[in-house]
Amino acid sequence: GNGMVIGHTSQVSASGALAELQVLGAGGGADAYILSAGFAAGVNGARIGIGHSRSATVGTLVYPNADDQLGILDYLGANQNTSRFDAGVRATAYATSTWTASNAESHYTISTIPNGSLTLTEALRIDSAGNVGIGNAAPAVLLNVGTTTPVMRLGNATANTSAKLQLAGSSSQTNWEIGSVSTIGNALEFTPSTAG
Repeated sequence: GNGMVIGHTSQVSASGALAELQVLGAGGGADAYILSAGFAAGVNGARIGIGHSRSATVGTLVYPNADDQLGILDYLGANQNTSRFDAGVRATAYATSTWTASNAESHYTISTIPNGSLTLTEALRIDSAGNVGIGNAAPAVLLNVGTTTPVMRLGNATANTSAKLQLAGSSSQTNWEIGSVSTIGNALEFTPSTAG
């Protein structure tokens, strides 16, 4: 249908679609700024909702199926070749399984476009158990790095100060520390610890 445009006289295309509501401004910044703010003497703030119903009839609510998109947030850049805006980064929420009255299992992905490509590729996933996958679409543990070159770096911005990985038996006690010792020829140190 006809959309609403604020700040301009006509709609622009984004990812091949004409959005029903557009805020367009010259110069960026405040001219294209959208604000949602809540004023209350309590803890609740403003909310933005993005939703999906499996019904094709507006106003009819039907549970989403497994792998249905619950909503998408696109970060767009202008494409001179296609005369539209295209997504450079995309955040998507999915129903992991078909929803029921007692189950709303869901997961979240962030996709980016690698250098030399025009295709969005999943870079990070948070599954329904809270496991995080970087380059891994099926994380089996709390953090699962699964790229072809799975390198993780811990660095300290302070010169001559070691970086450490702490292995803890609980949130209040560190059992082991693995750290680089920059003052001893960049040695690797394994240290048992009971410090709280």
